[in-house]
Amino acid sequence: MRVLGIDYGDSRIGVAVSDEGGKLAFDLCVIDATKGRKYAVSELLQLMDKYAATTLVIGLPTNMNGTKGDRVVKTEKFAKALKEASPDIEIIFEDERLTTKYADRLMLESGKHQKQKGVSDKLAAMIILQGYLDRSKL
Repeated sequence: MRVLGIDYGDSRIGVAVSDEGGKLAFDLCVIDATKGRKYAVSELLQLMDKYAATTLVIGLPTNMNGTKGDRVVKTEKFAKALKEASPDIEIIFEDERLTTKYADRLMLESGKHQKQKGVSDKLAAMIILQGYLDRSKL
């Protein structure tokens, strides 16, 4: 069974997918969030259908001190819209603190010195999903 993971943002939503065994996460694509919530929800549901995924892991951007800020509220609203559009989806929130910084560092270490739009978003989604997969196998 595959699992999808996302790094939700106002401009872009990074998407990752697991292998069929649910052990490894791979970066998949970026959804243009500027086209609106309805568009983004539709795109994600199509991807979930394509990969036969029933679980979606969403990075929750809590503050470094563990409190919830404006980004958490926006992410939770997006998750609610997904759940309303497809009630059978299992949504799991995963702490995403520092994932974008880690993704940027991975890009730098791999020789990609300039930040390419969407690349760090996909990598952040992959890191979020891999964290969940690793934790769920313990």
